[in-house]
Amino acid sequence: KIGSGKDDGFTKSTAFGHIQILFDMADLDEAQRMILLNMSLLPYTGINTKQMAEWCEWQDDDAVYQLIRKGWVKENGESVIALHPLIAEVAFEHLKDSPQNCTVFITNLSEQIRVKEKAPSDLFAYGIVSVISSVSERLYRSRKSTNKIADFLGQVPQVLEGYGFLEDRIKYREKALDLYKKMYQPPHPKLAIGMNNLAVLYGSKGDFTMALSFHLQALEMRKELYPSGHTDIAVSYINIAGVYQRQ
Repeated sequence: KIGSGKDDGFTKSTAFGHIQILFDMADLDEAQRMILLNMSLLPYTGINTKQMAEWCEWQDDDAVYQLIRKGWVKENGESVIALHPLIAEVAFEHLKDSPQNCTVFITNLSEQIRVKEKAPSDLFAYGIVSVISSVSERLYRSRKSTNKIADFLGQVPQVLEGYGFLEDRIKYREKALDLYKKMYQPPHPKLAIGMNNLAVLYGSKGDFTMALSFHLQALEMRKELYPSGHTDIAVSYINIAGVYQRQ
């Protein structure tokens, strides 16, 4: 983080403004800007160039090499590209205003989450956990409440499940629910599902008080949404009974 100087006129905002001038993206072409916007979501350790090109569906490989030659992108070893933290922050500021620019990347990364059970070792070899964690944190920081972002955050616990990370799985469920609450007024199916999923994770943690609280909230919302006898209502009752049994 950028600290404030002794001069009262010098602020973090002023300092970041100077950095944005130093790293002005205006002279870059559209392909180069899109690469930087999507790479701003990555961990600073970088990613395999071929893997990133596939996820972002880059059509122009030369654009990446142009950015490397210009110093915008650095190579961390063989076939690994990354952004300097300052450049990543500047690019991310641009992305926050237009999150739709990362839609292709997020869609393809979501697909990797869905197929992870078929090849967990390959996903882990690509550093998928660190990539997904970095992307999730930055998307949440953007504070843009879109279905694409909220759904992605809600999927993250699926890829973390095979490797443990229970606390992280809870964290991402909470963040997804937080974004859904900004988009939808209760009662809403996605709110009920988000509460139910969070309750299940708290139950796995052994925090039965929190598990019961979220299951009851999900039940009440489902009773408002659906007619008596609906499958989702029955599931909530079963889940609540399961919590009481484990207490």
